[in-house]
Amino acid sequence: MDDISSLLGSSKFKQPEEMVKLKQYIKQAYQEDVGIEVRDKDIIIMSSSSALANTLRLNQTDIKNACGINKKLVFRVS
Repeated sequence: MDDISSLLGSSKFKQPEEMVKLKQYIKQAYQEDVGIEVRDKDIIIMSSSSALANTLRLNQTDIKNACGINKKLVFRVS
């Protein structure tokens, strides 16, 4: 029987396409790094700055169009 480290060590985990596009867009447009969690029906964007979270919230239509996202965006300050 294989142990968990040998099973996970050989796996290549890939980030969801939505996550990559959002991180690139926010980094390019706002020069900030954010945390992103992709779920079934929504995407959570976590920012350390409340000002950035509110700016992203106001521009969420543009962000969704630029990144080709149909899921609901949720913004959190962490």
